[in-house]
Amino acid sequence: MNQSKHKIIVAITGASGSIYAKVLLDKLLSLSSRIETVGIVMSDNAKTVWKQ
Repeated sequence: MNQSKHKIIVAITGASGSIYAKVLLDKLLSLSSRIETVGIVMSDNAKTVWKQ
């Protein structure tokens, strides 16, 4: 059976978006055998929160 890997894009916005994105990215990491690539787009506010 041929299973193709998924391509996923995650968009992250302000403070609460960053928290939920971290949880999602951790989950995607655990599924790495089923995922080809993950792209991330972040707002400026999300970048600031992520650094902290």
